[in-house]
Amino acid sequence: MADNKAFIFLSLEALEKHGKIKEIYWLTESYFCEEKFEISWKDEIGKTLPVLKILYTQLDKETEKKSKTDKDVYYKDEIVLDGIPFLVFNKWFEDSQTLFLEWLKSVLGDNFSELTEIENSLKSKGEN
Repeated sequence: MADNKAFIFLSLEALEKHGKIKEIYWLTESYFCEEKFEISWKDEIGKTLPVLKILYTQLDKETEKKSKTDKDVYYKDEIVLDGIPFLVFNKWFEDSQTLFLEWLKSVLGDNFSELTEIENSLKSKGEN
């Protein structure tokens, strides 16, 4: 499996760099992530966990990154995109990675060519 953390963080940074702010916010929508990337992790009420979760400063960060099974499903490192802190989903499996990569290529178009390290991360072995 690819280096999941590098894969998703580089992808998100590329979206912001190329002004794809609307697409970043789509990644906070559960139904979008479930449909586009076949993410099946659910929260305590059965809602699919999104790729990005806004990190509200008034809530405990440790509470924010837990699922109903009390396993960490978001990286402990946050990412700031469009001035907003987010937690990033960390349960990427190869099928979801591939679907995300296809979506990313369609969103970035010609700008994707500079992101060969993302594609290379999918081919290498790494840690979450």
